[in-house]
Amino acid sequence: MTTSLTFFGGLHSVGGVQILYGHNNTGLLFDAGISHHDLFQAPFIHLKEPLSRPMPHRELRQYLLTRMAPPIFGLYDQKELGSLTEQDLLRIWGKTSFPAFDHMHVFVSHIHQDHMALLPFLHAGITVHMHEDALGVYNALTEAGYYDGTNAVIAPFQSNEKIMMDGIELQTLEVDHNTPGASGFILKEEGFTLANTADWRTHGPHGERMEHFITQCQQEDVDILITEATRVNKKSITTRQKNTPEADFFKQYMQLIENAQALVYLLTLPLDAERMAGIMKKTKASGKTLVLEEKTALFWNEIIANNVCSLAEDPVLQDENLFSVLEPDSLTKQKLPYPARTVSEITQTKQNYVLHLHYTSVPYLAEFEKLGPSVSENSTMIHADAPVHQNHLQNWLDEFQISYHNISTKGHAAPHEITKLTERIAPGVVVPVHGRHPHLVDSKSVKKYLPERGETLTQDTLAEILS
Repeated sequence: MTTSLTFFGGLHSVGGVQILYGHNNTGLLFDAGISHHDLFQAPFIHLKEPLSRPMPHRELRQYLLTRMAPPIFGLYDQKELGSLTEQDLLRIWGKTSFPAFDHMHVFVSHIHQDHMALLPFLHAGITVHMHEDALGVYNALTEAGYYDGTNAVIAPFQSNEKIMMDGIELQTLEVDHNTPGASGFILKEEGFTLANTADWRTHGPHGERMEHFITQCQQEDVDILITEATRVNKKSITTRQKNTPEADFFKQYMQLIENAQALVYLLTLPLDAERMAGIMKKTKASGKTLVLEEKTALFWNEIIANNVCSLAEDPVLQDENLFSVLEPDSLTKQKLPYPARTVSEITQTKQNYVLHLHYTSVPYLAEFEKLGPSVSENSTMIHADAPVHQNHLQNWLDEFQISYHNISTKGHAAPHEITKLTERIAPGVVVPVHGRHPHLVDSKSVKKYLPERGETLTQDTLAEILS
């Protein structure tokens, strides 16, 4: 029996966690995305930067050559690799070999780009495991045209399911993050237990999920705990970071839109399906009309069709007047039951609308602010957990004197929560990933291990670390 753990990504970076667990002839890769703010940017939905994206049809090759994708040739479609060889990558990584397994599986913790952007490049023989709600989100993204699909076989699971393979027991545990189906896991083999939180928080609508995760870990006597450390930084050593509960977000949102006497712009992540559902219901209750761009409307229609988070069971969300679609093309009109709105219609009665924009659609402001009857009040922009280039956005806000309100709640755990979780689980070793400053994680009495990029921990080195 042989066991190994290789860290290809997610070290001293946000996102791009690529951890390869090996047992006998089975390899399990945990997450298949790329990190933010590296040579290439993770292709954020609604925030695409042409100058920092790989060349079309050469993406995988360029990710591999810059060490942004795990160098596991058995994962990928050969046509995506082209003439690239394993020897090329061994030279780049300074290795004589990479771990190789007869049977490869990929576990995707959630549908954020820094965790799943490599899915389109996997070959058809790979099995990808993800929560059924995460699959619903992924299907909605591909149907709406945000992402290419994957040739891999997707095996959906539910929370608290146990997956057995080659002497490994993998327990799936849904965690609280700002997208449906985010999941951590507890992996057990004879004499060894590994737990991974994935991305998590406690201040969202499902804080109880993390309590359940902790309880399950306590029962299993965890050897190695892997946790995200996104919000850990130098300032967090001396300043306790505050969390904003999701309920407070909706209070602030309602107050802002009810007080607005002109157009309201909204920047928030459509991937946060539960929040979007709440926004739709709150906006309708206020008497205003929410307007979505057509891609977002297509995405939302698929979320309902896929019954993500059981949202389709909410009769309010079946209302065909729940929102309108901004100038859809004829094909989109045929697919969607929701009414259409033109720029001209909206600019005639701006105070009646909340317009959900993508960051790349901010130039719409030129039309909405300059067309239609003059109004005495300034427009309002509500920014909530959506990626933007703040300096560039500020130029638009200044140009049109738009009132700006950031009511983001953050999708990740605060540093003191990571410390508390580590203390309560009390593993043999904690490994912080998915953060730029993992060495600053306060693990109290729990031993902390900071692996190097590309480092493989064998059965012997694991035993030594745990001793």
